[in-house]
Amino acid sequence: MTIGLTPTGLETGYGYIECTDELVESGALGTAYWAARFIEKPNLAHAMEYLAASAYLWNAAIFGWRVDTLFTELGRQQPEILASVRRIADAWERPKWNGVGEMIEPDGLGNSVRDDLLRIDTTNSVIWSETGRMVAMVGLDNLIVVDTGDALLIIDRKNPSSCVEQLRRRQSRSTKWPWSLRQ
Repeated sequence: MTIGLTPTGLETGYGYIECTDELVESGALGTAYWAARFIEKPNLAHAMEYLAASAYLWNAAIFGWRVDTLFTELGRQQPEILASVRRIADAWERPKWNGVGEMIEPDGLGNSVRDDLLRIDTTNSVIWSETGRMVAMVGLDNLIVVDTGDALLIIDRKNPSSCVEQLRRRQSRSTKWPWSLRQ
């Protein structure tokens, strides 16, 4: 799926999507049609034609798809790319909390912090809070702390995956612990 915007004026700096008349879906959020073709930044004469016709949208270059559909089409059309995409998807699905610590600039004591932290003699830790409440750590080293609205995880950074399987078994469908399904 790609998103097209209704043109509001003459524009040669945007790509266009020509839509078919075949309706895919229509609802409160908008209408979806099959795309006939994509046109890269037209000249002025063509842009004037596209603006006058109701079948053309500006190409917003925003795409969305179901993963199974993407993988099926990549396997059919670009099998050599599929293996790389699968490796990326696997890495994305299973981020490591130590890796999250690497994405957040550590302080002078090696702590990677998201949100409010009171740290006294605390070193080399990853603190991720989604609650807005302060996390206080005193005299601790090499921990991962994940604080969400419905759960708190505190685990040794040396072995963060040790409790993943137990958490998977305990997690209810309504609970959204960001760390429970990851290794």
